[in-house]
Amino acid sequence: RQALLQEATRRGLIIGRNLADYSASAVLQRDPLQAFQFTKDALSDDAMVYALLTDENGTILAIRAASGHVPANTGTVWQPLVGKSLQMEGLPPTVQVVQAHDPESGVPVLAFAFPVIKADVQVGNAYIALSQDKIERAMRETTLKVIVLVLGFVVLALIAAFMVANLIVRPLQRLTRGALAVGAGDLNAVVEVESKDELGVLARS
Repeated sequence: RQALLQEATRRGLIIGRNLADYSASAVLQRDPLQAFQFTKDALSDDAMVYALLTDENGTILAIRAASGHVPANTGTVWQPLVGKSLQMEGLPPTVQVVQAHDPESGVPVLAFAFPVIKADVQVGNAYIALSQDKIERAMRETTLKVIVLVLGFVVLALIAAFMVANLIVRPLQRLTRGALAVGAGDLNAVVEVESKDELGVLARS
């Protein structure tokens, strides 16, 4: 789960950084058409839930949702999703990531907030959300695969253990019968020696 969460976070960082970097001029110029195109491009990843751009005051310039039902309208002030803040190694201090729920669908999401910088000045913000349903589904699939693999290895291990046990037990049984025969006074008893390992040395002795 942790590995999948880190991978999803890395994907979100790449998508969000690209959106924030490429849209800086459009946000500075308050160009809604260009801003809308950048948010549309950000949704090319199938895990995306929504992407939006705001000015420095939080007013939405452009918003796009994968479902087609946007969680807010342009011209209104965006209220970032509230949830559990995600802490992980390599996360830039200027980027905020929270585990929250999409207000429209209710699905768990990773919500990212990026500053939009132009000439070292923050001119706005970029917000994206990635669905965690894929993380949960991938985790379930991975868990199922691991269970199947473990069961397969257990069966193979049992078969191997049975075969190895037979290889060891059969010579011991022959050796035991020979020792019992000699102990009973039958000095003509013969123990068949096939191996050259420690059991074979013992049998010959």
